[in-house]
Amino acid sequence: MREEQKRFLRSLPDLCETHGAALLLIAGDVFDNPYPEQALADFFADCLAGLSGVDVYITPGNHDPLLPDSVWETTAWPAHVHIFSEKTQRFVHADKRVQIDGAAFTSYYADEPLFTLPQNAFEGFRILMWHGDLTASGSRYNPLDPKSPLLSSYDYLALGHVHNPPENQIGPAYPGFVIGRGFDETGAGGITRVQLSKNGVKTRLLPVGKTRFAIVEADISGAETDEEAMEKINEAIEASIGAAPDAGLPDTALRLYLTGGLSEEAVINTHILESRLLAGRPLQLQLKDRTRIAPDMAQLAEESGLRGIMAKNIQTRLQKGEDREIVLRAMDLLLRTERKEPLHYED
Repeated sequence: MREEQKRFLRSLPDLCETHGAALLLIAGDVFDNPYPEQALADFFADCLAGLSGVDVYITPGNHDPLLPDSVWETTAWPAHVHIFSEKTQRFVHADKRVQIDGAAFTSYYADEPLFTLPQNAFEGFRILMWHGDLTASGSRYNPLDPKSPLLSSYDYLALGHVHNPPENQIGPAYPGFVIGRGFDETGAGGITRVQLSKNGVKTRLLPVGKTRFAIVEADISGAETDEEAMEKINEAIEASIGAAPDAGLPDTALRLYLTGGLSEEAVINTHILESRLLAGRPLQLQLKDRTRIAPDMAQLAEESGLRGIMAKNIQTRLQKGEDREIVLRAMDLLLRTERKEPLHYED
């Protein structure tokens, strides 16, 4: 994954040239902390040095704030790389008729908006770079009220901070992550290509990496055999990520949750399912079994002994409106204990 990240950084000059980029905007959290290995910062600076005719603007974020002796101060950045600071919150590029406003984190938290400059007269495109939360209050990460009149002064808002942007965003949008690094960054990442014109703004996500993390929930209710379960799993994975395990998943780290109700007669071996999924050679596989045994409760209640007593108890609790998931889980645990199966509930 580190090599893929490095390949992406090396590809920046060609990527910008291919799309005719005039500016490269990086809205924070380039590094996980402000003091990474200096060699890493030097490598990043060398990659940016290869950009021809492209000005780069960076706002240090809450993970890599502009602190004394941080890499923002110790690295020899190319002349066309512009880094926001507490003192520098506005850059004007006269040749390209663009003004870029923003502010850097100078500590790990910012309870109040960091950008403090008043609005000014400018003939050209105005861009605001903002690493923080779009919220009216309650954030320690550079909050910006989405209804703020400040936003109407800009042609484009380049956001950072949120790695998994909410769906159906309206107005200013987070571009997300470039290349996912864990199951908190699922799906395809990329960078946002922005076109500004007098007619408005057009954006398009450009995928840049092959690696992806995926969390899939496969409901295998009703499956009686491993083959039937595998068929349902394949359908769930293909519907979620557009690729079937049989076709191979060499660029996917997969976390698979098995859910649903199974009959007492079902014979499902998760180890066999896991081996079949591994045949697709995923980068990583985590298989988590959350299925439960779902017997005919009315029929079970007719039995004598502990099973029948438990079934009657469960029916009574369900009729009283108790939490269905918890009540049925209790029944499942009893039945699995009776069969001397290992108990697998994560919580």
